[in-house]
Amino acid sequence: MNYDKPVAVIDTNVIINIFGCFHVSRHYDEPGMSAEHPKSTYRRDRARQALLLAQHLHNTKATTFNIYEPMTIVVREVNPEASDTFEHHYTRIFANYIKDTVLPDWTMLQPDRPGNEGKGDKADSALVQHAQDYGVPLVSFEGFTPSGIDSNNKMRKKATAAGVQLLTPMEFYSEADEQLLAALFYNGFKNGAKRYIDEGPAPEVNHVAVNDVNGYFRHVLFGITEGYVEPLPVAIEATRQRNQ
Repeated sequence: MNYDKPVAVIDTNVIINIFGCFHVSRHYDEPGMSAEHPKSTYRRDRARQALLLAQHLHNTKATTFNIYEPMTIVVREVNPEASDTFEHHYTRIFANYIKDTVLPDWTMLQPDRPGNEGKGDKADSALVQHAQDYGVPLVSFEGFTPSGIDSNNKMRKKATAAGVQLLTPMEFYSEADEQLLAALFYNGFKNGAKRYIDEGPAPEVNHVAVNDVNGYFRHVLFGITEGYVEPLPVAIEATRQRNQ
């Protein structure tokens, strides 16, 4: 089958924020952590940008490339044997329902099995090389910090040396309306949820799981949080200022 040339190479740290929720869920398990803490806003910001990127890629019928590494990490971090956990339910629902039904027009090109990209610096080099070979941006959270962009980040320097443009997800979809992307993604998820629940092998389990995932999306996309009357911020101030 022939595919369009990728419009971007997507870093592992973005893919796992789309297909996994464990960075956010485990953040809240840290001692003394609260939903209004600045670090929590940062976690919501990363998760939100990743989801809005996925919606944008669907809207534009885009083809992207990523290395195999995200699959290795998700399998490692989301224990397939722990099928009753929220993290497992989230990844299952995203992979089996959301990607195919809500975001079907985003084509993901990736290897079928691990190659020689390795991990850490070696994987970073492979990502930069793929972006250079395709002549497209590398979309990554590398250097994205609670205080803004760290231009001294090692991977950012590596990309610059290779003539590769490294963009955060927000920078990549900067011409799109964030509120519209969030609404399209959330409504798409909600509109097909009942059918997914009813047609699954365990509707009662699916109902609880989908309800929990719904709460996660409300939290990271809109800041709607149990126990808080007003929505919490979903983007760090430095990010807003950079993209105004």
